[in-house]
Amino acid sequence: MNTFKKLYSYTISYRTILILLLILFILLLCPIFYTAKWNIPSADDYRNAKYVHDVVMNNGNLSEIIRAAFDYTKYYYFNWQGTSSAIFLEAIQPIAFDEKYYFLVPYIMLIPLMIGICCFTRMLFGLFNINKRDALIISIILLIGCTQFLHSPVEGLYWYSGAILYTFFFGISLILYALIIKVLTNTDREKNNPKHTAALIAICFLGFMVGFSNFVTALTTAILFVSLFVFLFLRGDKMLCKKMILPILFFAAAFYLNITAPGNAVRQSQNAKSTIFQAVYSSFGYALFQLKRWNTLPVIALYLLLCPLLWKIAAEADYSFKFPWLLTLYSYCLLSSMNAPTFYTISRSGYGRSQNLSFYWMMILIPVNIFYWFGFLQRKVIKSSDKRVPKQMNLCYFLLVSAFFIYGAVNLPINHPMVSLSAVKSYFSGEMGLYKHVYNQRLEILRDPDVTNPLLRPFPYPRPYIFFFDDITYYPDYWLNTSMSDYYHKNSVRLAYPEELSLGE
Repeated sequence: MNTFKKLYSYTISYRTILILLLILFILLLCPIFYTAKWNIPSADDYRNAKYVHDVVMNNGNLSEIIRAAFDYTKYYYFNWQGTSSAIFLEAIQPIAFDEKYYFLVPYIMLIPLMIGICCFTRMLFGLFNINKRDALIISIILLIGCTQFLHSPVEGLYWYSGAILYTFFFGISLILYALIIKVLTNTDREKNNPKHTAALIAICFLGFMVGFSNFVTALTTAILFVSLFVFLFLRGDKMLCKKMILPILFFAAAFYLNITAPGNAVRQSQNAKSTIFQAVYSSFGYALFQLKRWNTLPVIALYLLLCPLLWKIAAEADYSFKFPWLLTLYSYCLLSSMNAPTFYTISRSGYGRSQNLSFYWMMILIPVNIFYWFGFLQRKVIKSSDKRVPKQMNLCYFLLVSAFFIYGAVNLPINHPMVSLSAVKSYFSGEMGLYKHVYNQRLEILRDPDVTNPLLRPFPYPRPYIFFFDDITYYPDYWLNTSMSDYYHKNSVRLAYPEELSLGE
C-alpha cells in the first residue's frame, strides 16, 4: 500500500509532456510524409488539372497558366458549383505540371491545418491567459486526433481534389478566426500599428477566400460571424462591431456569389433535393450518430489527457464561466449545421471529405466544452476559494491514459485504422509498392502517343487504405474514364479484362 501511495505521488511536468508529445507527433507524421511518394492521382484530379496541364504541355508561361485556371474556375462556376477559390486551386494542382509532384499533396494539406490549429488554439485559449507551452500541448493533441483518426484519410490528406476543397480551407478558416480574435483583443496602443492594419487586410482577403470555399466551411464561418457580431452588439462593444463590418462584407459578398452560382442549379438538378426543414431535421440526428461513431477509445484518451491541463487553465482564468449549457447547445447546433448543406442538396450525409470537417470541429469543440464546464464547476459547484491547482500532471494518470490510447489505437476496426499505422502496414506488406508499380505501368501506356485506346491493368487487392479513392471502370464512357482520356488526349480509356492483359492495346 505504501509503495502504491509513493508511486501515485509521482508527477510529470507539462514541459516533459510537451517534449514527449512533440516526439510522438513527429513520429506519427513520418509515415504520412514518407509514404506520400507512393500516392497517385485519381478521379476529379484529371478533370480539374486538364486546363492548366494543356498549357504546361504547350510550354505556356505563368500568365497563361493563371488564365487557364481562371477559365476553368469560370466554367465551373456557371456549370457545376460556385466554390471558386477552391476550384482555382484545384486547377493548378501538382499533376497539372507533372505526375511526379503528386507526393506534395499531404504537405499542402497538413501545413495549413497545423498552422491553423496552432494559431486558433493560441488565440482562443489566450483569452483565458494561457501560456505558449500549454497552448502548444493542446494544439499537438488536437493535431494527433485530426491527422490520425479523421473520417476519411484519403479524402482529407492524400486525394488532392477532395482535400484542397475541405481540409486545406478548414486550416485557412482557422487562421482567419485566429486573426479575428487577435484584432478584436488588441489594446488601444496597438490599434494604429501597421501589423494591426495588415491583420485586417488579411482577414478581409481570407474571409473572401473562405466565402468562396466549400459550402460547409462557408456556412460555418457565416454562423460564427453572425454569432460574434450579435455577441459584441449585446455587450455594447460598438467599436468592435464597426471593426467587423468590412470583413463581414467581404465574406458575405463571396458567400452570396458562391450560393447563387448558376452551376449550383445544374448540379442540384442531378440529385434528389430535400426541403430546408428535412435537411435541418436530418442534420441534427446525423450529428448524434457522428459523435457516437467518432469518439473511439483513442480519441477519448486524447480528451482525458487534456483534462488535467484544462482544469488548471480554467482555475487560473479570470472568467465567470456562466451558462455552460448554452455553449454545449451552441456547439451541437454548429456541428449539426455542417451536415445541412449535403442533406439539402443531395438528401443524404456528405462524402468523406465533408464529414472530415465535422470531425475536425468535434476534436476542437469537445475540449472547449470540457474546459468551460470545468470553469463552471470550479466556480459554481465546488466554490473553492483556493486557487492553487497542480502545476504538474500525476504520472500514474499520464501512464494509464497513454496505455489507454495505445490500446485503443491498435485495436481500431480494420476498416478504419489509425492513419500512420495503416501507412506502415501498407508499406511493409508490399501493397503500397505494387499499387504504385501498376500505376507506373499505366502511366507508361498513357504517355505513349501511339496508343490511342489504352487498356489499363486494374489495381490489385488489397489497395492501400490511405491512398485509394476511386478508379476508372470497364466502361469507356463513364465520367472517370473520360476525365482520364481527355487529360491524356486519348480516344478512350478503360480497364482491361483478365483475358486482355496480355494483348496490350
